[in-house]
Amino acid sequence: MTDHSLEMRSENLLLRPLTEQDATERYVGWLNDAEVNRFLEVRWHHQSLADVRSYVAGHDNVGQFVFGVFAEPDELHVGNFSIKVDENHRSAVMGVMVGDRDYWGQGIVLEARARLLDFIFSRLPVDKVSGGCYQTNVHAIFNYKRQGWELDGIRRADRLDQGRRVDVINFAMFREAWLDRNDP
Repeated sequence: MTDHSLEMRSENLLLRPLTEQDATERYVGWLNDAEVNRFLEVRWHHQSLADVRSYVAGHDNVGQFVFGVFAEPDELHVGNFSIKVDENHRSAVMGVMVGDRDYWGQGIVLEARARLLDFIFSRLPVDKVSGGCYQTNVHAIFNYKRQGWELDGIRRADRLDQGRRVDVINFAMFREAWLDRNDP
């Protein structure tokens, strides 16, 4: 069942918490696609429909969220954002996957993430949102920088990408910076 109070719209997208009905073979296919999962930790194990259903069910929409990104006008599921809140430290970690390759390079990440940052900083007890990517994920780095995220550290040679050790680049967005940036 969808929690409609958490639905958000942007110019081209509907964002809403995923439900068990969103756990489809198409979604599973993304997770098992080597090009889609290249920078995701799910790549280490073959994913099944049961895995996706379990993953979706593991989010309580209070401190752990998984928002589906649905492209208008047909509300086609094209990707996801995860958010994990740490209320003790007033921080959150955000992850992203655009599974439908037809939507790569279309601005989906920036548009959806902007709407989710509005949600996080207006409705959740969070002052800092963190995200990160492999140094070889040049599109993610470009998007973080374009959106005004700050460099928050580098974990040297932390992950393997195509058999080679690579850094993980961490970025942060702070409440004040986001609200100042978007203040009319």
